[in-house]
Amino acid sequence: LHDEKLVYLEARAPELGWSGTWLAAATLLGVLAALTLTLPPAPRMRAPDVNLVAAVRALLDRPAWIGFLLFVLLYKIGDRAMAPMTKLFLKDQGFSLAEIGDLLTPLVILATLAGAVLGGLLTRRLGVVRALLVLGLAQALSNLGYAGAAYAGGRGGAWAAALIEPFCGGLGSAPFVALFMLGCGGGYAGTQYAFRTALMGLVGGAIG
Repeated sequence: LHDEKLVYLEARAPELGWSGTWLAAATLLGVLAALTLTLPPAPRMRAPDVNLVAAVRALLDRPAWIGFLLFVLLYKIGDRAMAPMTKLFLKDQGFSLAEIGDLLTPLVILATLAGAVLGGLLTRRLGVVRALLVLGLAQALSNLGYAGAAYAGGRGGAWAAALIEPFCGGLGSAPFVALFMLGCGGGYAGTQYAFRTALMGLVGGAIG
């Protein structure tokens, strides 16, 4: 959702100017930071010392770790490759930055969250492996919506594609996160999870 917030701020930049835009972003961040002060205190526990080398070695000692790692890196490769092109496509279809920021971006956030909630329910019912296959297929095929919208022309198809794709992305994210969590263990679950997400973000950013 970070990219959607940036799109919204970019849409407001012509009206506010860049100084006003960054001031608005800083104000929003300040409000969110202040809200954390209202949260109830959590018990503090000393985290055990973690040896990063040992955590990675435990990860590599798991069976079929190469295949698992490749799956993790490639599962969302379509979404990663398409993400930088989405805004350009919408602008090419006649959408203004204001429309993308004020109208489409909030709907994209809601569609992503709705897809993630439904994906979680389906993952619980289908199981992680079957959900990865079914929901992952829906996630991959949803990118074809942009091709269909480009072929058909008109703003209606572009609107549909821009909302269906994040909804299906949310569907696919639910079993993917579950797989991520199930694939971590050996006393280093948190470190392994962070290592994998960092690697996935690095590779995904390079693909994008």
